[in-house]
Amino acid sequence: GLLTPTSGTVEVDGVDVGAASGAELAAVRARTGYLFQGGALLGWLTVAENVELPLRECTRLGDGEKAGAMLDGLLRHNTLDNLFATHPPFQIDGNLGMVGAVCEILLERAIPASWGHGSVKGLRTRDGKTVDFSW
Repeated sequence: GLLTPTSGTVEVDGVDVGAASGAELAAVRARTGYLFQGGALLGWLTVAENVELPLRECTRLGDGEKAGAMLDGLLRHNTLDNLFATHPPFQIDGNLGMVGAVCEILLERAIPASWGHGSVKGLRTRDGKTVDFSW
């Protein structure tokens, strides 16, 4: 569980979570999204880098199908209809991680079959080159 504050207060929507009863705390948690940078994520990476990491590793290993499935899961389960990440408050680094993952899939040419045929123009590589290609 979460640690109780040793001094001061932490309030969420007017509820002092350090002094809240179990039911009050459950109600606050039910309407609050939170992300712990050290829990299931790698603490030395940003949220964007943590989102991008598994996809990047799949693409660098040439497994476009797995990378495509992972990206599909992120879009289905962690993205709102407006394409914002589902972690309130809005976190742009999560969204940028997904954009980085798509670029990685394209640059590594690990394109899932489900993407069909397509093309990209003006995609920049890490070393500053600009690439255009079709698949």
